[in-house]
Formats: sequence, structure tokens, C-alpha cells
Amino acid sequence: MKNSIPKYQQIHEALRSDIMNHVYEENAVFPTEKELMETYGASRTTIRNALESLRKDGLIESRRGVGTIVTTPRQPEILQSERMTDIVGAMFHYTMAEPGEETATEPLVDIVPVAAATAAALRLPVGTEVYRIRWLLSVGGVACRYMINFLPMNLTPDLDKRIRPQFPLYPFLLEEYGLEFTSATEEVKPIAANFMEARFLDVEEGKPLYKIMHTAYRGKDPLEYSITIANPDIFQLTLDIRRKE
Repeated sequence: MKNSIPKYQQIHEALRSDIMNHVYEENAVFPTEKELMETYGASRTTIRNALESLRKDGLIESRRGVGTIVTTPRQPEILQSERMTDIVGAMFHYTMAEPGEETATEPLVDIVPVAAATAAALRLPVGTEVYRIRWLLSVGGVACRYMINFLPMNLTPDLDKRIRPQFPLYPFLLEEYGLEFTSATEEVKPIAANFMEARFLDVEEGKPLYKIMHTAYRGKDPLEYSITIANPDIFQLTLDIRRKE
């Protein structure tokens, strides 16, 4: 399957994913053609084709005297209005009548420097190295969400050696490190599936998906930050809304 995908498109999707996941922040200087050739073991023509695709996506642009700059499209401004209701509860749930047990792929653990969004959530300096865990979760044999967790290395030493598959993260952190999850904040926004997300979740490119940005706390201190890409046909959000008194 991979051999049927042009290499420039594979590189385009990898770089696009890095931009959308804030590995490269808006207005940051993008790697040079030579650096990308070395990173991906690709020819200059292949790299230029990948970069041209990113330009068509509106994700990078060339600036005289500076180089290539990341130009992540801004989200539409949200209109503020007086709230007449309160949200008193939110629940993600599966739409299947009998979904069965949720399963996860073997977790992929590596160490990465945090970009601005993750650094802010974890209250760390930009560039601090953290553990990153990547999973693909399925229910009833159907892929439903792709999750990336970021955890501070000082809180979870040797995580890459101690992580266990098919074990919920927060019970694992409590059992292995004595770290107890107490609260969380979440931001949910719609996105369109890119090439890699479509492959992970077995949907068409451009399909509307959820992007869920989750920050977990132990008391007042950040414990973990995660990004989840979910298929709304399977993994739905329900809000419990009450009218204000």
C-alpha cells in the first residue's frame, strides 16, 4: 500500500501533520530544502513537490530575506454572546448499540521537544523534551480515534520501558508513579481529515472529524496533555445543558 503513494505526498502529509500538531508554530522558519532532503532521504525535486503542496494548502509561504515561513490558517473568530444556559456535563460515547470492548494498538513511545501549544498546556519552556505516546483505538473492530499523549519526563521517568499495552493511562500513572488525575479541561473543534488521518481512521479525505485537546491536572498542576482525532460517526459528544436560573 505504501509503495503506491508517491514519496512527495508521504512527505507532504508528514510535514502537514507536524504543522497542524504545532511541531512548527505559525510564523516559525521552516526547514530548508537541504535539511528536508537529509531528514527524508529524498531528492530536491521530491522535496520541492512536497513543499509546493504545502503552499497550495496555505500552510507555508516564502518571504524574501527570511526563507520559508509557517502560515497556519487561523480559525474563524468566535462571536461572543451572553450565555443563557449552563453546560453541567459532557460525555463522549460510542454510537453502536453494543460496541464491545475498546482496544488499542501497541503504544508508540518516543521523546520529542514540545512546541508552544503543548508547552503552554504543560507549563514548560518551549523545546523541553517530553514523552509522546501514540495509539490507535478501535471499538467493535472499527478504528474510532487516534490519540497522542504528552507527559513530562520528570514526572514519568523510564515511561518508554514501563508503559503497558491495553492499560488505561490514568490508572497506569497512579499505579506506576503515584500520579493521580483529579480534573481536566477540553477544547473540541471540527477539522477535515487529511491524508494520514483518513488512512488511520479508514475514512475519506476531507471528512469532518473531531479534534479534542485535553489537559489533565493533579490538583492545580498539569499532568498530561493530549490530542485526539476522532470519527464523529462512532465517537460522539453529548452535552447536558441547563437553563440558567
